[in-house]
Amino acid sequence: MKTEAPLKIIRIFKLLQNLSEFPPKNVEKLAQVIDVSPKTIYKDLHTIESLGYETDKDNSHRYQLKHHRQIEYHLDDTEKKLIIGLIKEAGLSTNTVTNITQKLKTNIYPDLVNYKIIRQLHIIRILLEAITHKMAVLLIDYQSTTPGSKKRNRHVLPIYFDEMKMNFTAFDLEKGQVQIYKVSRMKDIQAANDVKRKIIPENLPMVDAFGFAGNMSFDVNLLLSKRAAAILTEEFTLIGQDITNNINEKFPYQLRSKVCGYEGVGRFVLGMLTEIKVVGDDGFKGYLRKKIAEMTII
Repeated sequence: MKTEAPLKIIRIFKLLQNLSEFPPKNVEKLAQVIDVSPKTIYKDLHTIESLGYETDKDNSHRYQLKHHRQIEYHLDDTEKKLIIGLIKEAGLSTNTVTNITQKLKTNIYPDLVNYKIIRQLHIIRILLEAITHKMAVLLIDYQSTTPGSKKRNRHVLPIYFDEMKMNFTAFDLEKGQVQIYKVSRMKDIQAANDVKRKIIPENLPMVDAFGFAGNMSFDVNLLLSKRAAAILTEEFTLIGQDITNNINEKFPYQLRSKVCGYEGVGRFVLGMLTEIKVVGDDGFKGYLRKKIAEMTII
C-alpha cells in the first residue's frame, strides 16, 4: 500500500524548489506561488532550516537558497532510479522534472539542492509508511547530538512524525527506549526486514498530537477562539479531529483530547493566553499556574 506524503510536506518541498530557482522571491511572492499566507511561509522557512538548508535574503527582502555546488560527483544506478521515481512526488514543476530526467540520461547530474530535496522526500515517505504499517527501519549513518559521537546505523521503530519540526519519535530497538530523531541527521533509511518481531515490545508508548510519548492518561478541555483553533490545527494536524463547534461568541470552538503530559499542550496554551480558556482538569490548571508564576519576562 502506497503512503502519500501529507500536504504540508509537499508544500515544504515546493518552497525549497522555489527558493532554489532564480530570481529570488520575497515572502509575498512565495505565498502567492504556493497559495498560502505569508505567515505560513515564514513558519516554513523556519522548518527548512531544521532540515539543514540555509537561505540568503537580499536588500529587497527576497529569499533564495544558498547553493553549495561541486564540480563533479557521481550517482549510481540505484540513485538514478530513486530520482526518476520520486521527482514527481516532490511537487516540482513540469520543466524541472523534464530537465532532471534529461540530465540523468546524459549523465549531467542535477545540482545538489534538487538532489537533497528528493533524497529527503524519499526518507519521509519511508518513515510515514513505517509508521502506518508498524515496520522497523534502519537509519543509515545517523549523527547523534551527543558531543563526540560518530555516525552509525540504528534500528528503530518509528511511532510519530512531526511535520513542524521535521523530526520523528521512534523506539530504539538497541536501547529499548523511545527517542526523537531528526530527518536531517541521517544519510538514508531502509526497511529493516531482518528485525525479528519478538524484540519489538507489545505495549509501545503512544504519542499524542503534540508529539509527546507516554500513556494517554491526561484529559484536556479547552475553549478556543477562532484564531486559536486555526493555529492549533495548522501546527498540530492530528488534533483537528478532537475540535468541535461551541456555542460561545468569544470561544466558538472546543478541544477535548487525551495527552501524554502537560508540556506539549501547555506550551501552546501559554503562547495564546488571551485566546484560550481552560476548563476541567485541575491538574492542568495547576501546571499552568506554576509555569506562569515562574515566568521572568517582566
